[in-house]
Amino acid sequence: MQGVIFSLRDVLARNGPIEKNLFNETIRLLRFLKDRGITPVFATNHNWYVKKSDGTRISFQEALEGEIGAVPFYIAENGDMDWKPRAGAVRTILTAQCWSNREAMYVGNTEDDMKTAVNGDVLFLNALWHGEANPYGYRFQSPKDVARFVDCICLGLDDWFWALKKGDLRVYALAPFTTLSPQYVKAHDIPPAPEKPQSTGLAMRRSGVACSLRASISLGSSTRSITLRPTLATVLPQSRPSYRSPSASWRNRFANGTCRISSSAIPKPRSRRQPAHQAAASASRTSSAPYASTGVHGKD
Repeated sequence: MQGVIFSLRDVLARNGPIEKNLFNETIRLLRFLKDRGITPVFATNHNWYVKKSDGTRISFQEALEGEIGAVPFYIAENGDMDWKPRAGAVRTILTAQCWSNREAMYVGNTEDDMKTAVNGDVLFLNALWHGEANPYGYRFQSPKDVARFVDCICLGLDDWFWALKKGDLRVYALAPFTTLSPQYVKAHDIPPAPEKPQSTGLAMRRSGVACSLRASISLGSSTRSITLRPTLATVLPQSRPSYRSPSASWRNRFANGTCRISSSAIPKPRSRRQPAHQAAASASRTSSAPYASTGVHGKD
């Protein structure tokens, strides 16, 4: 959280005499934000003025800065920003303050304030301490409630997960995304998940010092898998064992890196049982040798 945009009307004050208690509580909220490194910004369409007890009139900005120090003011009437509730009003403030829309929120009361926040794509906090003007947004009954929200949610929550361990007492948070928290894993003593091995074209299976090699072989429109095992019971370091097929019916020939497999070793695919008239028609269209000897290309 970097900043909070405040509307003036029915948030800091309203037309007529200032309610001293509410105004002082709002001043404490603004001081709290500044102490926590959050910049309060004020956005209004027109200039506001305050009439002092001696009859003199000063701008609302001057009166406010006398209480909390210098603060940014954006007044559409003076050309500081676009008119509310247009999207350009909030966009101008975010650009000038170098904030993203997720780093700021808007505190207002009127329906135009709600529209300003929605058009500016920022969170809308509905200030109700001077009365309710619209039912939308997150509703707050006092400036102190806004301070609690900022302190607990915007500043105090570093992680969605928390745990309480005291003696035999164990209390764990259960909320969306808590299981993704590193603190969740630590609190429950969950071992880290093993890393998945990277897949390669050939899968090597090792058992002791022996290994097997499994490869996929394309035969025309079909694909078959074979497992080749070493002829030696043990594999010495830096040795190159010769491979034989797992079945004597497979007759493999390795020549110049090209493997050829005889058609008799390849099992025919199973087919669903067909009615007699369909089976006869299919047999008349099928060759007596559906699998011709096919070359498998690739290095072993």
